[in-house]
Amino acid sequence: PTTTTTAAAQPTPTAVALSTRRGSAFVRTRSGRTVCQVSAGNVSCNVDFVRPVPILDGLPATGVMVTAGGDWQWLVGDPGNPEYQVLDYGTIYRGLGWTITPTSDGTTFMHDVTGHGMTVSVEGFTPF
Repeated sequence: PTTTTTAAAQPTPTAVALSTRRGSAFVRTRSGRTVCQVSAGNVSCNVDFVRPVPILDGLPATGVMVTAGGDWQWLVGDPGNPEYQVLDYGTIYRGLGWTITPTSDGTTFMHDVTGHGMTVSVEGFTPF
C-alpha cells in the first residue's frame, strides 16, 4: 500500500488593525529607514534611499506616494515626528482600506478595493 502524506495548510495570519488618529495611521519599518502616513486615499512614505533618486525643484526626492487609484509621484519633504507604529516582519496590518505586509526586503501597501499600491524599500519602490 502507498501512504500519502499532505502538509497541513498554513493558517492565514490574522491582520493587526492599525491605530489611527485624525484620519491617518503613521507607521515605520523595523529598521526605521522608512516612515509612512497611511490615509484612505493614499500612502506617503519618506525613505532613506540608498540608490540615486530624482531631483525635484533642486532637491533630491525623499519619498514616494501612491494613491488608491494607482497614481504615484516622488516627494520632497520632512515627515515631522509623529508617533509611529512599528511594523513587525511576518505580521499583516490593515487599516483605512489598505493591507500592509512588511518584510526585510520591503514593505507592500495594497489598497483593499482597487488592488493598487506599492512596494517600497531603501533600494527603491515599485508601484502597481
